[in-house]
Amino acid sequence: MMSLGIDVSKAKLHTALELSEQERVKLKTKTVPNTAAGVEALIDWLGRQGARPEAVHVVLEATGPYHETAAELLHGRGLTVSIVNPAQARDFARGLAVRTKTDAVDAKVLARFGALLKPAPWTPPSPEVRFLRALLARQ
Repeated sequence: MMSLGIDVSKAKLHTALELSEQERVKLKTKTVPNTAAGVEALIDWLGRQGARPEAVHVVLEATGPYHETAAELLHGRGLTVSIVNPAQARDFARGLAVRTKTDAVDAKVLARFGALLKPAPWTPPSPEVRFLRALLARQ
């Protein structure tokens, strides 16, 4: 299974796709807008890399409301999605002796996190729960 790490910001999704070849690890990166069209472009790019949706495990950090659209769209297209605690990902990066903190490096760390630890899959909330959250957010 391929691991796709996504560092989510308000405007962009910085991604790193980990391709394992025997003992070597190969990474491919891509940055897309954090929009529905950007997620579709990302899915098209994954297809050009030879990744089937059912063979990709996406790992991203919980970033307030910014990760929700990407997580729901990717899950809806058949990819396995895991949302991890940012503190857990930061501790994992420290364990890898990664001290640099950039969006591109964070995406690579999340891809490695997914490949090694295989976090539990995330399930999107039901439509009723999303509706109630939207109502509460209006107040």
